[in-house]
Amino acid sequence: MGDARPLVLGRDQVRAVDGWATKSLGIPGILLMENAGRGVAEVLVALESRPPNKSVLVVCGPGNNGGDGFVLARHLSGHGWPVRVLLAEGAKPYGGDAGFHLEILHKCQVAVLSMVGAHLDKEIAEASWIVDALFGTGLTRKIEGALAKLVTKINHSGNPVLAVDLPSGLDGDTGLPLGPTIRALNTVTMVSKRPGFSHPDSAEYTGKVHVTGIGLPAWHWGPAGPALSK
Repeated sequence: MGDARPLVLGRDQVRAVDGWATKSLGIPGILLMENAGRGVAEVLVALESRPPNKSVLVVCGPGNNGGDGFVLARHLSGHGWPVRVLLAEGAKPYGGDAGFHLEILHKCQVAVLSMVGAHLDKEIAEASWIVDALFGTGLTRKIEGALAKLVTKINHSGNPVLAVDLPSGLDGDTGLPLGPTIRALNTVTMVSKRPGFSHPDSAEYTGKVHVTGIGLPAWHWGPAGPALSK
């Protein structure tokens, strides 16, 4: 979809693509996040013939992956889907691009819950879909504590899960779990697939992999990707 190409980009290359888009093309991070979140929402909408009766639960972590979740929640709401957003426990007040999109989400009157004090088991059990927007490509250590328990609850819920970028807890470069890891039915990754997706064991975590663009032009795609040496 969009600017996606049949490339495989690892963790450092993904960062290089984002930096190139911002510095060389002048696309601000808030717009890249908008494009990514909208692309994920479009994939989820395409998976269903009509809006579900029960809410989609979008579980958002403290970083840019959570910001993508805020955007997709807004777009799902725009498609007439019932949606609720769960902020991960321990997440610091959102700033930067993610904070910008969270503020918009509040103004759109989409339900935003804190993991602390939420009826977590009920929220998870009653969801039509669970969207995993906890951690993306940048995660390099295992998920621990309350968030590890949250991952376990999601995996045991029996509800379909869509992962944003890659399932939280999975190392995108190796395709192996770092610790507790989301098991998704579908994964929507940005710009290209990750090297780890070729590992035969990764499919039990990613499910079907979809690739969405972030609004980059087609002309820059060469054998090694866009201007990665700069």
